[in-house]
Amino acid sequence: MQLEVIHRRNTALLFAMKALFRLLIFTASASLLGGCTENGKTVEARFELSKDSRLPSWYLPRKNTDRSAVDCNITLYTGGAVRFQITDNRSVESAYGLSKPHPIMKGMTYNTFPNYTIINVRGKSDVYEQRGPTHFLHITDDPRLTSVVEWSWTMTKATTAVWKESRPVREAIRRALLDERDPIGIGEDAEAQSEYDTYVPVIYRILISQGSRDELLAYLWSIETEHMGLVGDRQATEKFVDRLRNIIEQAGR
Repeated sequence: MQLEVIHRRNTALLFAMKALFRLLIFTASASLLGGCTENGKTVEARFELSKDSRLPSWYLPRKNTDRSAVDCNITLYTGGAVRFQITDNRSVESAYGLSKPHPIMKGMTYNTFPNYTIINVRGKSDVYEQRGPTHFLHITDDPRLTSVVEWSWTMTKATTAVWKESRPVREAIRRALLDERDPIGIGEDAEAQSEYDTYVPVIYRILISQGSRDELLAYLWSIETEHMGLVGDRQATEKFVDRLRNIIEQAGR
């Protein structure tokens, strides 16, 4: 038991060191990208859409245009404004839009990776993923992230009320993550009680949308093995999936 506690503490320390390392790299790169003024707006960051990403939903490429021939540059301004400049072999197209953090990023800082942002241009929204401290972005079509895009963008009084009413269930999910699963060994550490908060909205949406057991398992497993960098305990994760589904069942009674 003592060896297990030491292992969990070492894992948590390694996770914190990796996060600090990413923060230092990102801070250095961000200082080179932002801060200048353009058309009266302060540039926050400049990005390039990766060549292996699909193009934005609002953009209609010319017929028979090869994806590799299209360059997409994205400028984010302080306040949420966004400017796109897309070029191919024959033309240049510019467009402006608005951005906001994806709900999954609630409680997390801009230097947490992967980082997700919703950008709306000409009435069409896409989720942009920054996988690390680089200037490349990818558009993700992961339904676990895209299913809340329009809901997030057009938050009404009615949906806000529903979200507030769901607070007890979301808090139950949060407490289960801390008290029952706790993959990185937070325990009673007061300063780390919000560590898992960013995962709660996605878990909640999967559960209330009647997502499959495999879908929830895949999400939790990716958190442990990819985002947290742990070896993972498949059996414990599968057991925890059933526990989360039970929380929703009890709430619906």
